[in-house]
Parts: sequence; C-alpha cells; structure tokens
Amino acid sequence: MNERCLPSSTRWSLALGNSGFFIAMTLYTVYPLVFMTHCLGLAFPLAVRILSITRIIDIIFGFFQGSIIEKVRMPWGKYRSWFLAGPVIAGISTCLFFSPLLLYVPQGFVLFFAVFLLALWNVTSGSVLTAYNAMYFVMIHDPIERIDIFKLSNQLQAVTGAVAGFFMMKIVFAVGGERDINLAGMQVIGVIYSLLYLALFMIFFVNLKGCKDRDEREQRVNIIATVKLLFTNGKAAALTFSGMFSFSAEMFFRVISSFYFLYVLFSPKMLDTYNWTTVVSAFVGASLALPLFKRTSKKTAYIIGYLIMAAALVGAYFTISTFWFPLVCICIGFLGLNIARSVMVPMYSDVSDFSRHRDGKYITSYAMALYMINFKVGGFIAAQASGLLARVGFITGVDPSPEVSRGINMVATFGPAGFALIGALIMLFFYHIDEKQMPRILAELKERDVALK
Repeated sequence: MNERCLPSSTRWSLALGNSGFFIAMTLYTVYPLVFMTHCLGLAFPLAVRILSITRIIDIIFGFFQGSIIEKVRMPWGKYRSWFLAGPVIAGISTCLFFSPLLLYVPQGFVLFFAVFLLALWNVTSGSVLTAYNAMYFVMIHDPIERIDIFKLSNQLQAVTGAVAGFFMMKIVFAVGGERDINLAGMQVIGVIYSLLYLALFMIFFVNLKGCKDRDEREQRVNIIATVKLLFTNGKAAALTFSGMFSFSAEMFFRVISSFYFLYVLFSPKMLDTYNWTTVVSAFVGASLALPLFKRTSKKTAYIIGYLIMAAALVGAYFTISTFWFPLVCICIGFLGLNIARSVMVPMYSDVSDFSRHRDGKYITSYAMALYMINFKVGGFIAAQASGLLARVGFITGVDPSPEVSRGINMVATFGPAGFALIGALIMLFFYHIDEKQMPRILAELKERDVALK
C-alpha cells in the first residue's frame, strides 16, 4: 500500500486498533496498586513489591520483544497474528487478576501469582503494541501522513477512552452498591475492558486480510542489536532516554492518581470525572499536535507538550483547596502530554529513515523495540516512586492524617512534573535531527528502493 492511498476502512481500523490496548492499560497504570490494597487488603509494601518485580520482568522481556515477534510463528502473519492472539491472552490475565483469586491463594504464593498475571499481560500486550507500531511503519511512509494517522489514532484513543472512562466508576459503584472502588465492580470492569481490547484489535485484524504484513527488507531483531542501537545511535539514544523520563512522568501520575483523589481531595466523584475528562483533554492535545508540528517541528511540539504537563501538575499541587481546579490543571497536563505523545512514534520513524539513508541499515524494528522500552522503564520507575507513599506515612486501611495527605499531594504532583521536565530538557539539548531534510531523504530512499528492484 502506498502512502496517502490507504482505503478508508484500513485507515480508520489502523487508527482505531490500539485504542483497545490503551483502554485496558488504564487498568494497569491506575488501578493495580489501589486494587490490591483497597479491594484485596494486601499490605502496601507487598503491593509495591509486586509492581516492582513485574516491571523488572517487563523491562527484561522488552529487549526481546522484537525477537519474540520475529521468531513466534502463527498462521495469520508475523504482525497480524498478534492482533488476534495477544488480546485473548491479555484478557484472560486481566480477568484473573481483577478478581478475588489472590484472596484464595496461599499467602506464600500471592506474590508469585500476582506477578505472573501482571507480567503475562505486560509481555503479551507489549508484543501486540510492538507489532502494531511495526505495521504502522510498513503501511505508511509519508512523514505528514504518519503524523496525520498517529494524530487520528490519539484522537480515537481519546474518544473511546472518554466513553470507557465515563462509565467505568459508574459501573463499579453500581455493581458494588457503594460509592467507592470495590472488588465486585473492578471484576466486572476487568471483563468489559478485556472485551473492548479484543474487539477493537479484531476489527483491525479482519481489515488487514490480504494486506502486506511485513517489510522484507527488515533484518531480524535481537537484544544485542537493540542495546547496541541505544548506545551507538545518538539520535535514538537521546529520544529514548528522554522518553524514559517522559513516560515515567505519565505512568507515575497514573499509578498514584487514585490515591491523590481518594486521600488528598477525598473525592471518589472527582476520580470518576478524571477517568473521562483527561481523555477528552488528550483528544484536544492530539488535535493540536499536527498544526503545532507544521508551525515548528516535532521536536519543539514534544518539548512544549511536556513543559505544559510539568507546569500543570505543579499548578495542581497549589490548588487543592479550590474545588475542581486541581482536576482542571491535571486535564491541561494531559493535553500537553498528548501533544508530545502524538509525535513520538513519527520521531522514531525519522530516526530509522535517517539512519537508513546514512548507513543503509534497516533499524525500524530495533527503533520500535526502543520505543516500547520507554513504557517498560517508565512503569518500573513509577512502581518504585509509588513506594514514596509509604515514606510519607500512608498505611493500608488507615485514614491518612493531614500531614500524610500533604505528602501524597507532593509525591503525586511534583514527582511526575520533575520527570516531565527532565525529559523535555534531554530532548532540547541532545536530540538533533534536521526535520526539514526528511522529505528529501525519503525521496532519495524511494529512488534507491526503485533502483534495487
């Protein structure tokens, strides 16, 4: 398929496909910690340990993600197969984790079973998203079209996320019969979100029938090559290290956002509203990404986005006494976040094309594996940082004192704001690529490919 020539159904299914993943990921970034402590009654240090071990496993497998996709053979194509098999496996792990299962596991095995279920979702979903990003690169080559499709993808994520978020806590409250996060309600949500994950990728899977599923020029991906790229390609390194901090900002806030609303603002109602208003803000941010990129550059849009996020979270810290204003600040932060996120995969595509033009090497799968490493490292840092809640005095089952609430407020806002700022500064000082040259580079690459045929 040629750029700008995708059938409308393929274009929309491509843009919509990973919305299911991000809907389900909400459960795994916002609710595991509060689910284990608030619903299952696990001790806070044990819950943090479960998340930390899971993230270590996730990082290790992250470096093998490309190899997994290359070596696992399924009957529906190298990338396409994951869009069917992955959501099924991930859905099973979700339904088991967000259930009373851990209450019936012998105490000595709770850590093992919880880590297994969380790691299974992470590894499987990581493969799904890596395959999705590789498919995105194979199908679209024009730089403007890449931004446009990725912008549309982020907008659709916002729409589907807003709908799912709007009903989430309402379903939890209705099922549990109380206006609080509860076990029965979370169990139902786990099933619903898993079905959405499967359904949206199923649409993409069906639409790709007969579509070119691989770039035959690609080399096999392995861990050594992935690590080597990180430490030998300055552009990939700058983008990845910036991404590690930037994704840490997002995931850190998401992990402890429920604690912020429950124990700083003391408002389950505001947590309910947060679930859908932030994705509406994400839609606006994705919509602003393309015009901002056209006026400036992808690098500038990325930096501006994370600076907005950092400033907004600091604003949330100072406005907790003003009703609803902290949520307004957080929504502004998510607007900035999605400006930055909308240009990140296209920036990895630029790095891949630039390197192929310069060295003749195809590094797309390696680059996309590095993109996924951002999620893994960000999740690990967020898991570690969430342990700061214990440092400020939070204890499972004990109502926080005013001092503890102030500590949670500081951790939840200044922590991710600091990560966002560091990510923006790394991008500012260390990522150097002349984006104005990319149309010429892509044209020359196309000429080379034609000459080799």
